[in-house]
Amino acid sequence: MKTPRPTYLDLLLCSALCAVTVVSNVGVAQTEDREQAADKLQKISDKIDEVDAQLKRNAADINAYQTEIESSERAILQTRKNITDERLTLSQLDRELLNLEAKLHLARTELESEEQRIKTLLKALFANRNSNALKLLLSQENPATLARNLVFHASILKQQNIQIESLVSLLAKLDQTQQELAQNRKDREQTLVDLQAQEQNLNRQQQKRTQQVAALKQVSKSLQLQKQQLEQDQARLQNLIDELDTAVLANEAIQIAPFADQKGKLKWPTDAKPSARFNSKRTTNVRWQGIRFGNSADDPIKPIYHGRVVFADWLRGYGLLVIIDHGDNYMSLYAHNNSISVEEGQWVDPGTVIALAGNTGGQEEPGLYFEIRHQGEPQNPAHWCR
Repeated sequence: MKTPRPTYLDLLLCSALCAVTVVSNVGVAQTEDREQAADKLQKISDKIDEVDAQLKRNAADINAYQTEIESSERAILQTRKNITDERLTLSQLDRELLNLEAKLHLARTELESEEQRIKTLLKALFANRNSNALKLLLSQENPATLARNLVFHASILKQQNIQIESLVSLLAKLDQTQQELAQNRKDREQTLVDLQAQEQNLNRQQQKRTQQVAALKQVSKSLQLQKQQLEQDQARLQNLIDELDTAVLANEAIQIAPFADQKGKLKWPTDAKPSARFNSKRTTNVRWQGIRFGNSADDPIKPIYHGRVVFADWLRGYGLLVIIDHGDNYMSLYAHNNSISVEEGQWVDPGTVIALAGNTGGQEEPGLYFEIRHQGEPQNPAHWCR
């Protein structure tokens, strides 16, 4: 009789069995190591919290500075607009002053002309008055005619006086207006100087805030790098703690009643009815090495006993497969699942849902394929489960 060739599953189980080692009684040392690691982990977690708090404060400061920068930019824009408006106003005042200067020059010229005419007229009147008295004595002119001439010249003189008074009043008003415009322009110039100083101050403040934001961002970047390093340290310590916990659980698992003592006491991994039994014919020359159940899709699958998951992945011919090590070289297999809810290295107990039944691995109908093996050799599940 030919010896059957080992399958890939047999090789996988052999590797898993070789990888399983019996943990010695080092619980006290493991506990001390775990406490030290947990203490370091807590310190790292506290440091990460501090870094996160600092990052939050930096973010709040950056946001506040950016708000101030936005307000400063708006103030700078408004100040620049005010400076432009003041310059336009100064230009308008300059034009008004030039126009006023022209009016003043014209009024002064007219006033000088009127004054000159009055002087000329006064001289004429003075000369005429002396000659009129002489003419009257010599009877060369009619007295009535002379009187009319004097009245006429007096009337002209009065009108010219009125004109001069009007010009003087106009000049006074123009001088007052000129002084007011000059003072207004002086005030505007000072306002422009103040606005320019305000703009420079706002620019300095904005530059300072921008530098502060850049410095905070640099600090935040450094803190992010520090946090990243701390998180890596945290992950390494957490892995160490998990490994120590796994070792402790392994010791606890050894203290649990041995799997061999559970023969005939275990519960089936599913409530479905078997569709193919152990050692029944599968094909002409192949027999079932486990039990096939006729499940509905996504029925929950649970392990038959405490153990550690040593394989949780897809395997050709078995689909999504879970293998659990129960110690003392006992293993159980759960194949053709639709999904797996455990990971390799995870410890499970009979109440844990490890998978949902399916038809992966090329099966036409959904159903769990279940095996128990000892030292790689298939065992009849019916001798173990009830």
